[in-house]
Parts: sequence; C-alpha cells; structure tokens
Amino acid sequence: MGRPRALIASGDAALNELIRWIHVRLNEVGVSYEDIARDAYCSRSSVSRALCGKRLPPWELVEAVTVRC
Repeated sequence: MGRPRALIASGDAALNELIRWIHVRLNEVGVSYEDIARDAYCSRSSVSRALCGKRLPPWELVEAVTVRC
C-alpha cells in the first residue's frame, strides 16, 4: 500500500465516525485509494481529498468503498 492516509478531525462526530469506518474497511481488505478511484471513475487525489474528513464525501465514493469491501 502507499503512504499513510491523512485524516482531518472535523467538528462533526458523525462525519468523523464515517471517515474512520471507511478507512478501517479499506485497511481490512487492503484496498487503496487508487483502487477506489478506478471504481468511482475519478483520480486518486480526488479520493484522497474526499476521504480526508474535511467534509462529507460524495455518495459515489462511499458506495465504491462499500461495494469493494
């Protein structure tokens, strides 16, 4: 896998929990941001920005994670 994923704690507990859940699932099955980017038809950097925890990620990325995991 690539470098460690950067997480930014937000003031929203539910968002923090969702982002944590996503990263735990990705780590459990060894899925990279590159894998998710391919599934969601976007760039790896878009996935990284969307899943860092600053704001709610687009549903397409959450769905790509759940389908892959």
